[in-house]
Formats: sequence, C-alpha cells, structure tokens
Amino acid sequence: MPINNIGVNLLLLYMRRFPLEAGKWRFSQWLNERTHKIETVARTSYGFLMHLNTRDFIQHTIFVTGRWDDDVGRVILSRLKTDDVFVDIGANVGYFSLLASQICSKVISFEPNPTCLAQLNRNIEINNRQNIDVRPVGLADKRGIAEFHVANASNIGGGSLREGSGEKFSVHLDTLDSQLSAQPIRLIKIDIEGAEVLALKGASAILSRPDAPDVICEISENTLQQLGSSKEELFRLMSSHGYKNKIISPIRKSNLTDEVPFFQYDALFYKDGAGQN
Repeated sequence: MPINNIGVNLLLLYMRRFPLEAGKWRFSQWLNERTHKIETVARTSYGFLMHLNTRDFIQHTIFVTGRWDDDVGRVILSRLKTDDVFVDIGANVGYFSLLASQICSKVISFEPNPTCLAQLNRNIEINNRQNIDVRPVGLADKRGIAEFHVANASNIGGGSLREGSGEKFSVHLDTLDSQLSAQPIRLIKIDIEGAEVLALKGASAILSRPDAPDVICEISENTLQQLGSSKEELFRLMSSHGYKNKIISPIRKSNLTDEVPFFQYDALFYKDGAGQN
C-alpha cells in the first residue's frame, strides 16, 4: 500500500528518536524503498545538512537515523576542543569532517575517490564550512601513483587500492608526514579499506612526536590482508610508537559486499592517560 509523505515523515521521526536495533534496520530498509528519494538533502541529528544518495548504505543510514557510527562520533566529540585540529583520512561524503568542524578550529579531510569527493565538497558548501581543508590525495607509506578501484553504488566509500571488478583510475599518493609535517594534530580518524597500515607507516614522524595525536582506526582483517598486512601488524606498528589501545565499538559482521562476510571494529590508539575519556 502506498505511503504518503506525512506517514514517511512520522516513521523517519520514530527512527531518529530511538536506537537502531536489528529489527529496526529491517524496518528502515522497508521504509527506504517507499521514500523513492534516491538523492535528497537531510539534516543530521547534530544539525548540519548533507546531500545524500540513499542507495549507499552509509548515506541511507544517515537519512533514516540522522547519524552514522555513534561509537566513533562519541570519541570525536569527547576529544576535540575549540583550538584543536582533526584529520579525517577517508572522509567519504563528510559526516565525521562536518561533525568535527562544529567543534574544532580546523579539519583536514583526505578523500581521493572522485564520487565521494564531489559529494564531500557539496556537503561542505551547503553548510558554509570555512574550516575544512579538503585534499584529494590517497595516503600511503611513500609518494607515487596507484590504481584506485571503485566500489558499487550501495557502498561508494568501499572504493580502495584493493583489486576490484569495477571501474578503476589513477590516484596520487603521498605520506601524511609530507602533507602535515609541521601541523599540530589532536585527533586522526582513519578508515581507508585496508590501506591503514600503509598510511600509518607514512605518518611515523607525526606518531612519534611529543604531541602525537590520538588515532581512531577501523580494523578489518579481510581488507588489511588484501593489501598485504594484518591487524597484528597494525597493532605492532602503533605499539612501536608508544601507543596503547582500546576497542571502542562492538565487533560487527560486514555485509556490504558480495564477498565472504568478515568482521571489523573500531579501535582508539592513545598515549599515557588519554584513553580514559
């Protein structure tokens, strides 16, 4: 039975007011099929606007619930202050960059995927954010050029340096040390589909300095292995720079691709007593 705009708005209000549980996720999929809005503008729970394409898993979740990945969001909100700098590696369409930009003085967003990049810039523009510096380069352990493989429309942020069956194009790679050698940084968020170890190796000077930033990192054994590393290597690397760690999200099963399902989670790397918040 068709559902009118008032009904849709009431259901969206319900979805945003209460936690997103497993049963409600199935409900949200049903709701999404009936909105018939593939591209829309929505206001998040934190007040900023976003251009969204609801075919994409992340953007669909933001459209329905007003937010994305609360475990990471809470750490960002608890750690950043007015004069801080936040670095978003794998900024996607800009949710965490926009969230952080409401608090801190400067956000530096790295996103080489042209589809995500175009939407990221639109989302910055619609919110008139002057404190977000977008850099369309990939981060790795050395400078160069690499093939970037585009993911399907249901997970546009899944594009990566890993081999894929979709469209591919060349991207410029650089190191974080080269990009931000003299920049004080309070917090880094990194989620780049298995290239996390490569990017962190290229940030050794930043991670070793006295004012080293905290790092939020998505850990996915499957994607790390596809680029020749592992979660053990990632944890050893961060430990070698003096970092401790704690898991900040439930271990979750990924079903965003047609590949064999895998498990992933988010970890916070910190020094001294910084992990208490």
